[in-house]
This record gives sequence, C-alpha cells and structure tokens, in this order.
Amino acid sequence: MRRGSDPGFERFATRLPADVVLLIDEAYVDFATRADFPDALAWVARRPGTVTIRTFSKIAGLAGLRVGYACAEPKLLAVLDRLRESFNVGIPGLVGAEAALGDQAHVARVRAWNTLERSWLAAQLALRGLRVAPSQTNFVLADFGREALPIENALVARGVVPRPMAGYGLPNCLRITVGTRVDNARLLQALDEVCVT
Repeated sequence: MRRGSDPGFERFATRLPADVVLLIDEAYVDFATRADFPDALAWVARRPGTVTIRTFSKIAGLAGLRVGYACAEPKLLAVLDRLRESFNVGIPGLVGAEAALGDQAHVARVRAWNTLERSWLAAQLALRGLRVAPSQTNFVLADFGREALPIENALVARGVVPRPMAGYGLPNCLRITVGTRVDNARLLQALDEVCVT
C-alpha cells in the first residue's frame, strides 16, 4: 500500500505544541486505499511525542482476542509500558497476532475484497437515494435524510444490526459494516422492506 500525505492532517500535526502527545488511531489502516492516506509511522519518526496505535481486531478478524500494539519513540513507549496492566494480552491473542503478521497475503485478500464490496454496497445504497460518505474502512456511513432510529429498529427486527450514529451527532445516519455479498444483499432487501415509500 502506498502511503502519502494529507494536507489537512499535515497542518493539524505541525501546529500542535511540542509537549502535546499526538495519538493516531489506525484501527482501520489496512483497509485504506487512498494514495494520500497519512503515513502515521512516518509521523512517529518525524515528530517526537507521536504515538500510532493499531489493532488485529479488524482486518485480521481477531476482535475477540483484544490484541493491538503501539508505535512511538522508545522513551514514550517506556512510559506507556509502566502504565499498562501486567499480563494484558493472553497466549491465544499473541499466537493469533503472530500468525496474522506472518500472513500478509490474507491482509491483501481481505483489503481487495473489502474495497470491492464497499464500493458495491455504497453504490447500491446511493441507488436507493441515500447519501453515502466516502470510506476508507470496513463500513459505510449512510445518511437517510431523516431520523434513522425507526429505520434502525425495523432493521434490527429483521435480524440486520447497523450501528446508530445519533450519539455522534448524526441522528439521520447509520453505520453499516461491509459484509459478504450475501450479507450485503440481505441488508439491502431488509432496507427495501423498511424504506418503502
């Protein structure tokens, strides 16, 4: 994956005071396909006090094992190490993480599949008149143009569980995880039943 520089992020990061820790959450970094997606590891090397955190929960599918890692300058990592709980990652998590790191072909397959399905799902939602925000993750944000809670409740009743966004100030939106083509088709069928006008 080619990484680049995002002008907005560049402005933000360079204006931070030197004594402020910059934490970059890269939980979804492996799904990103944009050439200008910020290179957080380069920022760790470029700006002291920068930490990037990553997880094996998303692209590696190890959410239940609760394992991730941080990259930062050694001095800052030493402080973080003193703050963490002892034995905070179990043996299954460590084994799973090691296996995931050794299987970059799997990461490439999942990224390619997600990119294809994300585009297809976004296009299908747009055909239904929904606004879909650009995404570099394994989900899309759909704006229904009206309160989404009744739609969410009706989808849940049909066994489809989107994530509500009202708590984030987006009451008209639902976050929809990209699934398999079968899963996505099931979502769309349920949506068509719920949103018949």
